[in-house]
Amino acid sequence: MRSRGLFVFAIAVCVGVFGGCRSDPPDYKAIDDLPNPGRGWATHSSFISDQQNRYYPASTIAYFRFTWRQAEPTEGGYAFDTMDSLIAQAQSHGQKIAFRIMGDKGEGGVGVPDWLMQKGIKGWSYTGADGTACFSPDAADPTYMSYAQKLIQAFGARYNGSPGVDSVDIGLVGDYGEWHYTLAAPLGAVMPPYDVRTQYIDWYVGAFPDCLLIMLVGDPTQTDSDTLSYALSKGSGWRADCWGDYREPYNHMEDDYPLKLKAPGVADAWRTRPVVLETCGVPQDWYQAYPDRLADALDFAIANHASVLNAKSSQIPEAWITQLSAFTTHIGYRFALAGKPDIPKTAAAGSTISVSLTWTNLGNAPVYKPYTLALRLCAGGVEVSRAQSAADVRTWMPHSADGKDYTESVEISVPTAQSGTLLVQTALLDPGTGKPAIQLAMDGRNPDLWYDIGSTTAQ
Repeated sequence: MRSRGLFVFAIAVCVGVFGGCRSDPPDYKAIDDLPNPGRGWATHSSFISDQQNRYYPASTIAYFRFTWRQAEPTEGGYAFDTMDSLIAQAQSHGQKIAFRIMGDKGEGGVGVPDWLMQKGIKGWSYTGADGTACFSPDAADPTYMSYAQKLIQAFGARYNGSPGVDSVDIGLVGDYGEWHYTLAAPLGAVMPPYDVRTQYIDWYVGAFPDCLLIMLVGDPTQTDSDTLSYALSKGSGWRADCWGDYREPYNHMEDDYPLKLKAPGVADAWRTRPVVLETCGVPQDWYQAYPDRLADALDFAIANHASVLNAKSSQIPEAWITQLSAFTTHIGYRFALAGKPDIPKTAAAGSTISVSLTWTNLGNAPVYKPYTLALRLCAGGVEVSRAQSAADVRTWMPHSADGKDYTESVEISVPTAQSGTLLVQTALLDPGTGKPAIQLAMDGRNPDLWYDIGSTTAQ
C-alpha cells in the first residue's frame, strides 16, 4: 500500500504541476537570476527550502504575518523566542524576515489575545471566512491603543535594526492589519479618526527608526489617502496586497489602486523606501481567471517601481516562467559597471592609485540599505590591499528613470614590497558583516561575490 501511494502521488505531481510527465521539469528558481537582499520574490509563512516552495522563484525574504494573540499570548509575554527562531531559520536559508502583526485575520477565530479581550475592548463580532467566530477590534478603543503602543515598543526594542529583519509592516489597524474594515463593515465597523491613525504610525516610526517600514495602501477614502501620505512623509514605503486583481465588475487594479496611488507623496516614495506587492489570490488563480492580463499586472509593478513581490509561496504557472523571468530582471535594483573601469596600467609600490568605476542601475528601483562600495588588490589569490568608497549606493537611481550613471573614484594603496600583477576586484559589502552581499549583473563573479574588473602592475 505504501508503494502504491507513492506511485499515485508521483502521477498527481506530473499531471497537476507540469501537465504531463517530463524528465526535465523547469527551473523555477531561475525566474530570479539575481536573488539579492531586499528585492525579488518573498516566500510566505515559509522558507525558500521548504517543500511548498519547490515551484517558486529564488528568494531572500521570508514574509510572516502574526496575530496579536500569537505575538503576545500572555500580557507582557512577548513571543520573542518564536521570532528569534524564525530569524535564525531564515538566515540559515539565506533570507531575512519581513513581518506584520494583526489584530484580526478574518478566519481561525479571534486574533487578539484572551487577556486583552477580557479587558473589555470594543469591536465587532462576526463570522469569519471559515465559519469561525471572529472579532474586529476597534483601533480607536483607548484600551486597545494603550496595549498596542506597548506591543509596538516592545518589538521595536527587540528588533529595530536587527540584521535578520528586512522590513516591518505598519499594522494593527483594520482587517489583516491592512488599514481597512471590510469584514465587519456590515456591523458598522469604521476606520478610526485621522489623529488616531497617525498615532499608530508615529509609534512604529519611533520604535523602528533603523528599520524599513512599510505602510498598507488601505482604504481609498480621502481621509485614508491622507494617512498613507502621512506614513510616506515619515519615511515609510508602501504595500498593496491585491496585486493582479482584475475581477469584474469592480477590482483593485482598475478601480481601487488608481485612487489610492494619487495620494500626495506616493509617486516618488520609491526613491527612498520600497514598494511591495502581494498577489490577489495566487498566480494560478490569475492563469485560470484572466490569463490575458498578466502583462498588465507586470507593467503595473514596473511602472510603480516595485522591489518585492509576494506570490504566497504558491506554484508559478509553467507557461509563465519565461515572461516572469524577463520581468524579474526589472524588479528592484540591478547593478553593473556601465563601461570598462579606469585602472592605471602600472602602480608604484608604496603609492596610492585612483580607480574610477562608472555604475549603472539596470533595475527599476534603488537599493534601500547602505551597502559599501569596496575595492581590493589581490596577488596570487591573496588580498593585499582594500579600500572603501564613501559613495551612498542608495542614491544610484535606475537608469530607466533618470537616465544617469554614477562614477565613483576609489583611492587604494599599493603595498610597499609589492611587485608584479595585481588583480583588481570590486564588491558591495554588508555594512554589518563587512562581507560582499550583492550579486552584480556582470561577468567576473567569484564565489565570494568579489568581481574581477581588471589588473595593474606594481613596480
